[in-house]
Amino acid sequence: MRGVFVDANGSLADIFERQRKSDDPAVRVNLDPDITPEQLPTLLDGAGIVVIDHTAVPTDVAGRCHGLKHIVFLGTGARSYMNPEELGELGIEVHLIKGYGDTAVAECAIALMWAAARGIAQMDREMRVGNWLREDGMQLTGKTLGLIGFGGIAAEAARIALGSGMRVIAWNRSPKQFAGVEFVGIDDLLSQSDVVSLHLLLNDETRGFLSRDRLAAMKPGVILVNTARAAMVDEAAMIEALKSGHIRHAGLDVFNIEPLPADHPLTKLPNVTLSAHSAFRTPEASENLIHAAWEHCRRIAKSM
Repeated sequence: MRGVFVDANGSLADIFERQRKSDDPAVRVNLDPDITPEQLPTLLDGAGIVVIDHTAVPTDVAGRCHGLKHIVFLGTGARSYMNPEELGELGIEVHLIKGYGDTAVAECAIALMWAAARGIAQMDREMRVGNWLREDGMQLTGKTLGLIGFGGIAAEAARIALGSGMRVIAWNRSPKQFAGVEFVGIDDLLSQSDVVSLHLLLNDETRGFLSRDRLAAMKPGVILVNTARAAMVDEAAMIEALKSGHIRHAGLDVFNIEPLPADHPLTKLPNVTLSAHSAFRTPEASENLIHAAWEHCRRIAKSM
């Protein structure tokens, strides 16, 4: 069975080739991270496997990719780029990669939390234009971190936060246990947390999860961290809460529009720290990611 890695950047392509084994299925690497969905049918040329990093796969386009049976998506958020159920009706199975960047994303969430608590990005911006901004930060030792969703990333974030002397509480849709973490209802989490960090997968149930009402129910002066998906938060209500000070600061790695336009309202707020959807981007996570992608391809080829 042939495959194509359709939208590889240079670094991922290097890792992909380095991990290739002599008896692996024939997966061609297309070194172009900027392809369009309309190019997929020609680019795949009848290949049965497509490895995709970030290119959208509309259902109608997939239907024109003759021979396509498997999509190996490099991550967990495939729903932002395709409809797995509709693809399944076409006989195309979507394979996700979980856990590859748990530590990387958790470390980014913690970094955004600390930067938000001490206003690091804001001070940096001001000093670069000659202003000596000095304001009181939030001391996080003894404060409460509330984790919404508790998978591998949240578990890593809990480990780091507990080690730094924070109280950690969490809400999860199914029962969980983790040493040192208290699991509570969502209302208690919102009212008790000094920092709220999102760690849910995006689906129909979680879209808009932090609604206007839930944002209003958060503790005044809360820090909000989102390294999951922007669509889980009511953006307009979040911006209003940032302007009023109800949310002290937001550390955001994900946005409804990516890349984030320079004139977007979030870029105008001083109490927001922005990172370019890069929480998962470390060499270690990339190695894990490509290893898992190859394992999917090998398993698929053996099953044919």
